[in-house]
Amino acid sequence: MRRYQQYQQAADRKNPGKGLLRQWLPVMAQLLTRVGLAALALVTIWAGVVLYRWMDAPVQAVAIISPLQQVSQVELEAIVSSSINGGFLSLDIDALSHA
Repeated sequence: MRRYQQYQQAADRKNPGKGLLRQWLPVMAQLLTRVGLAALALVTIWAGVVLYRWMDAPVQAVAIISPLQQVSQVELEAIVSSSINGGFLSLDIDALSHA
């Protein structure tokens, strides 16, 4: 090991720029790793937002299974249309059911 260090020091004296490269290489590798991880995180977040917006399509139809007893069809349509204010994923089913 000692002999290797002697050869390395002699090589560094012959080519001083190579020693500088050896100093900065780990720093640059760490910087590139961090930049790469940040870019990967940003792409993942962007893809999630795009996918959510694509899947959150507007509600086109609402089906009522039970027969209407206390409310007319016109009143029910008004209640449902005023309660729907988002897409499929962002729709609050409990609020719609309560209304």
